Amino acid sequence: MSRWTNLRNRAIRWLLDQIGYYDCASTGAASPSPAAPSSVPAPEGAGSSASPAPSAKPWRDCRLSSNWDGAQAARRMMNLLSPKFSAAKVAKYLDWQQARGCDHVHLILVNDGDGEGAGYDCCTNAAANAIALERVLDCRNRGLGVVLWIVTDDSDSSRAKIFANPAKWAKGAKNLLPYASAVVLGLEMDEHKTTLANWQGLRDALRSVGWAGPIGTHHTSGNEFKFASLGDFVCGQLSPGCSEADVKKQVKAIRAKGKDAVGFEYEREPARKLCLAAFDAGAIAVGNWDGGDVPSGISTASAGSNNSAGVVDADAGFEKPSGAGASDAADAVELSLLDWAYGGFKGGSAKLVDGCRIGSLKVSSSGLSYKWERGGCEALGASGAGDYSQTLACLFCRISGKWRGGKFDWISTSRTTRSFENIQDGYNGWPKNAVEAADAYAFCIVSKDGKRRSNVIAQGV
Repeated sequence: MSRWTNLRNRAIRWLLDQIGYYDCASTGAASPSPAAPSSVPAPEGAGSSASPAPSAKPWRDCRLSSNWDGAQAARRMMNLLSPKFSAAKVAKYLDWQQARGCDHVHLILVNDGDGEGAGYDCCTNAAANAIALERVLDCRNRGLGVVLWIVTDDSDSSRAKIFANPAKWAKGAKNLLPYASAVVLGLEMDEHKTTLANWQGLRDALRSVGWAGPIGTHHTSGNEFKFASLGDFVCGQLSPGCSEADVKKQVKAIRAKGKDAVGFEYEREPARKLCLAAFDAGAIAVGNWDGGDVPSGISTASAGSNNSAGVVDADAGFEKPSGAGASDAADAVELSLLDWAYGGFKGGSAKLVDGCRIGSLKVSSSGLSYKWERGGCEALGASGAGDYSQTLACLFCRISGKWRGGKFDWISTSRTTRSFENIQDGYNGWPKNAVEAADAYAFCIVSKDGKRRSNVIAQGV
């Protein structure tokens, strides 16, 4: 890595950290500030050279979402891109959705005053856009699909600005589109006297910046769907208190227009029976899911018994003995063979936690990536998927037949890539060429008190 590249990456990390700190401070939430190997770990996907950012999840694999909770939809999952939400709150809301088996999220980009966290613009405000990118990547690293909604229905002034220059807003969303499974033009598109030409201009602007994926429309409650012709699918909405028969009637009306139906909004909180009614009538996805068994024929990556990253696991925190049996079965390299020579931390006595299982290690000269197979860092003491103040990334390099290494950075459930910049800077005794000199690698995650750990995974053994 050249000196100039190193300085540039540090500057990007510093800038994004300032944005993240402001995000926490604006809501009164504490900004995590552990004495880290690097000043503060970089946000996942931002300035990291460890591995490519995750690609978009196919729209066909997005079936279950849950977007509101609490009295009168007090908690708005669709507003998670708001800079007014702290990172801890975002992690909590994503955990809530994944604990219900959701496989994708819906996120609004422009919201003047609609619900919790409103008053943000991720298209033309650079700071808000940087936060949005980090959070979209967090969702993708959790395995969640992302559906981006350009604008909500709260303000005719915001819509007027977009319709006056749709290319400006489409261009502002361009950096987020590669990670989207689908895009919905707007929420309740038939409000504020908008016309077909208004929304067609926005749709065409999205196409002009390279969006070739599915486009959806959303309308006020009823069965008119006046802008359905602009998209590939329709997000259905009915007033709270609707019946299963109402749901089925609407889904069939959408399908009669030749569009895929998404049973999107029937209540202001999870409503499993209404979602099942939508599926029964032929909907391809729902927005009020509340867990439980998935209907036959509905395929989803994180529902049911699959423990994806961030999903609350029934056995999380249950410790198995680190002696023969549990440890040997889980570890690709025996813990006793690892020499904690670098990093200023000793984790050789840490006990394996069954609710923290990782796999699929990939190491390059600049960083590593891994995947969650069970649980997350929460089983080691983290407060949520985005909390990196409690757990350590530990790497070991096999050189001349000996495993030597140790701590090199902080880590969280949502951070499935880590840069080797600290190692290359010679952090706490690390040889700068350790990664290049090795013929195999081992990796594990350890609680900062050194008492609990994930399994040890490896590459090249």
